Amino acid sequence: MMCKRKRWMQSLIFIEAYGKVPAWSRISHALGLKAEIVATSGHLCRFPDSLYPLGIKVSKGQAIDVTRVPRSEIDRRIRKAIHGRAHGSEIIIATDDDPEGDVIALDVMRVIVDVDPTLIESCIRIRPGAITREGVEASIANARARGGGIDDLVSRAVSGRTRALTDRWMGATFSRIANAGCGRVRAGMLGAALCWGRSPELVRGLPETGEMTFQCRSGAGGLPFTAQVSLKGAIPDDLASIARRYAGRLIPGHVNPMRSVGAAVAPRLQHITPFNTGDALAYAARFHKVGTRAAMGGLQSAYMKGRISYPRTDNRTISPASAAQVAQAARICGLRDVDMRHASKFAHTNDSDGITAHEGIYPTPRMTKEEMDRFRTLVKRPIKDIDPTDAQQVEDLMVILVARRIFEALRDGEMAPGVFHARDDSDLTDAERDALADLEWRRPAGQSLPWGRSQATGLRIWPLASVLVEGMMIEQIGRPSTWASHADQVEQSGQITIPSVGALPEPSPQGLRILKSLPRGIWNPDTCRMIEHTMSVVASDEDIGADITHRMRSRIDVWFSGISQEVRAALVEMLKSQSDGAGRAPTKAAENVRPIDVDPDLDAFADEEPETIDMAL
Repeated sequence: MMCKRKRWMQSLIFIEAYGKVPAWSRISHALGLKAEIVATSGHLCRFPDSLYPLGIKVSKGQAIDVTRVPRSEIDRRIRKAIHGRAHGSEIIIATDDDPEGDVIALDVMRVIVDVDPTLIESCIRIRPGAITREGVEASIANARARGGGIDDLVSRAVSGRTRALTDRWMGATFSRIANAGCGRVRAGMLGAALCWGRSPELVRGLPETGEMTFQCRSGAGGLPFTAQVSLKGAIPDDLASIARRYAGRLIPGHVNPMRSVGAAVAPRLQHITPFNTGDALAYAARFHKVGTRAAMGGLQSAYMKGRISYPRTDNRTISPASAAQVAQAARICGLRDVDMRHASKFAHTNDSDGITAHEGIYPTPRMTKEEMDRFRTLVKRPIKDIDPTDAQQVEDLMVILVARRIFEALRDGEMAPGVFHARDDSDLTDAERDALADLEWRRPAGQSLPWGRSQATGLRIWPLASVLVEGMMIEQIGRPSTWASHADQVEQSGQITIPSVGALPEPSPQGLRILKSLPRGIWNPDTCRMIEHTMSVVASDEDIGADITHRMRSRIDVWFSGISQEVRAALVEMLKSQSDGAGRAPTKAAENVRPIDVDPDLDAFADEEPETIDMAL
C-alpha cells in the first residue's frame, strides 16, 4: 500500500530576528509549509546615527520623519526574496504584535507593493502570541478569516511611528538643554525619583526597595511559619536588628496556628499573579543577581525558541486556553493542586487596563514526552548560582521563573495564619517581641512546592535597576520592551543613586543638574504618562482614512496641547534651529549623544549606508 504524499504549501515568511529562524523553520515544516524565512534584523527603516540634524518636519497638518530611511542591505534582501518567490505562494508577515512590529510590518508591506502592487492579495499579517505550532496555526487561521489582516496595517503603525518621531524630537531638545543624554522617559524617571523622597503625593506609589523575612517554628509541628515585611524606603529599627542577628536562622519562639472557638479559622489566600515583563526582570535581579538587561535577553531568547509566550507585556492575565495549556504542563511536573478554576482570577481580555493587550508570560513547552521530561527536570531542579554572562544559563533561569510563578498562581494559594509567641529566655527585647507579634505570620496550607522556596530570616536590599523597573511600572512610563534598557542606562549614567541602605533612589548631583536645566513640566511623571497614552490611542479629530503623516500629526497635536508653555517653547525652538540653521547649536557633549542613549528603540545600525527616499507617504 502506497503512502499518501504530504502536500506542501509554498510560503514566504517575514520575521524580525534571526534567532527565531530555527523555531519558525520547525513550525513551518510541521504545518506543511515549504517556506523561505526572511529576517529584517529589527527595523527595516532607521534614523541617522546622531540626533542632529533633527530631520523632522511638523507643518501643513503633517508630521514627517524625513531622515527615517530604509537600511539598504535589508531592503535588497526583501526585494530579492519577493522576486524569487514561487508563483502563487502566500506571503506571511509575522513581525511581533507590538508597536515596533507593526511599524516593521508596514515598512515590509510598502516594499512588497513597490515590487508588485498585485501581491497585496497574497499577503497576510499574523500575530502569534507564542512561537509554537499551535500559536502560529491559530494566528494564520485568524488572519485568513479576516481577509488577510492587512486592512489595519497603517492604523496599527501610527502609534510606533508617532512615538519614534516624538522621542527623537524630545531627546534632541532635552539632550541639548541638559548637555547630556535625556529624553522623555529619562526626564520622567528623574522626576519620579525626585518625588519619591520629596513629594510622594505627586506619584502613583513607591517602589519596593527591599524586604525583611522572619521564620519561626510551628508550635503544632510541620512547616515553619513566615512573616514578610516589604520595605519602601524606611527600615524599622527593631525588626532590622532581629533580621540581622538571626539571619538564616529561626526566630526564638514558636507560632501557634490560629484557632477560634466553635469554628475553624478560614485560611487566607496568597495573591500570586503571573509575571509580566517588569515582574520577571525585578525577580531575577532581586533573588538571582541577574541584571535587568541580561534577564530581558534571556526572556527574548526563550521566546524566540518557542519556550515562553510573548515576553514584552505589562499585563498579569492569561486566557482560558493558555491557562489550560499551563495547567496540563503543571500536572506533568507533579503539581496536583493546580486547578483551572483559579484561572478566572486572571481572566484576560483585549480590554485589559495595561498599555498592551498581551497576556502575562507563561511557558510553552511542546507536549511531547521528550520535551516534557526536559521541562519537568528544568522546573524542579535547584537554582544554583547563575553566571549572568552565560546567556544559556540566564535563558534557562527565566524559563524556570516564569513557569514556577504561573504554576503557583494556578494553585489554591491557601495560607494558614498563626500567632507568634517569643521564647522566655530569648535575647529579644520587649519592643522586638511586640514588633514580631504584630506581624502577619503564615504558612502554606496545601501541597508543598516540589522546588521549595527559601524564606529564611534576613534583610534583603534590592539592586537599583530592579527598583527603577518597578518605579516605571507604577508610574506607567516607558514600555515593557524598554524597561530593562532604560533602567540599565540610568544606573550606568549615575544620574539616579541609592543614598543609603534600603532608601528610595534619588537623583544624584548630576541628575539634579539635569532636572534644573529642563523645562519644569517635562519631568513630571504625569506628563510622560500623558504623552505615552495619547500616542497609543486614536485622536478625537484623527482621520483614519488619511495618510500616516497626517495621523501622526493629529496625535502629536493632542500631547502638545497638554504640555506646559515652557516645554512647548523648547520643542518649537529646536524645530526652528534645525530648519533654518538659527538658534543655539548643540554642544560637543550633546552632539555625541546617540539616539539609543535617549530611547533604546531608536536603534542606529551605524554599519550601513542609508538610501535616501521620500518616506512622506
